[in-house]
Amino acid sequence: MKKDKNIELVIVDITKENLDINDLYNNLPNEIKKKVDKYHIEEKRNLSIIGWSIVNNRLNFMKNEVLENEFGKPYTKNKYFSISHSNNLVGVLFSEYECGLDIEQVSLRSIKLATKILTDEELKEYEKNPDILIAKWTKIEAYCKGIGTGFRFSLVKELPKDINTNKIFDNQKNEYYYSIWVNKKD
Repeated sequence: MKKDKNIELVIVDITKENLDINDLYNNLPNEIKKKVDKYHIEEKRNLSIIGWSIVNNRLNFMKNEVLENEFGKPYTKNKYFSISHSNNLVGVLFSEYECGLDIEQVSLRSIKLATKILTDEELKEYEKNPDILIAKWTKIEAYCKGIGTGFRFSLVKELPKDINTNKIFDNQKNEYYYSIWVNKKD
């Protein structure tokens, strides 16, 4: 968990935790249950339940109504948050400002995708270090989630410089990148 005055990052490795998914689900408000029920793949649904449970534990949905911006990005009156999950990790970023988080497990990705999101200089680096693609992808996703629009290829070249990207490992030694962006300009 990372904290500073304006942000808190919680990352949970589900292989380390003994979580009762049914209990977590049952403690969520009906409006949130509708969101997680949209996942048709059980693993993704379970990761979403864990993410929303982290948010509920910090923000208490009984006291703080979940609102949505014009693009459907959730927040509460007093706090912004962003949920992300990949394989064994679930993360939530909390902030006083609009924010975005993305976590992705390192895996092989298509060169076609690389040519769409990497600069010419990054493509040269990609040949030596394919992880650069995942790192860049998490930056794009974190920013797009932060502004609330969802992924937009048009934003790839306009990324702010203040996106923070890190590499982490889960309990099973799988490698991930995560990126966070906080709009401290609000």
